[in-house]
Amino acid sequence: MYSASRIEWSTALSSGVYSRRYVIEAIDQLGNLESDEVGGAVLGLLMGGFMHAMQPPPDIDTSLSSMEQIRQSYKGFGQACIRMSRNFAKVGVVYAGMECFLERERAARDLPNAILSGCAAGGVLAFQGGPSGMALGCLGFAAFSAVIETVMDH
Repeated sequence: MYSASRIEWSTALSSGVYSRRYVIEAIDQLGNLESDEVGGAVLGLLMGGFMHAMQPPPDIDTSLSSMEQIRQSYKGFGQACIRMSRNFAKVGVVYAGMECFLERERAARDLPNAILSGCAAGGVLAFQGGPSGMALGCLGFAAFSAVIETVMDH
């Protein structure tokens, strides 16, 4: 069977290489990716706000009014939320995309798919850490995915 990366969709559809069912499944998987991206972004916003609130407060001048003290302690709140939101969305898209790809290619929904998807997501998330950071991220996310899949009995 031809892969979508080798030929264009329009050519594949017009020549009958891909059935209508295949195209519908591909569109359905894109919907899953989008929902995982949005879900990850929302969770990241919440986690970013929580993590920022748990940080030790900076040195705040106590002679300021209460509102100014609150303003100083929550500087960077929006940036922390956006940063976490972006990272969670990235993890959701990479993990879900890789899992969909592996399910389609291997024609199975099992533990190795979750482990490989976790490895890919961890590596992408730790890209700025260099090769050693990516390897550690890969191992960490793969182990976490294996534990979650085992606990959830998938």
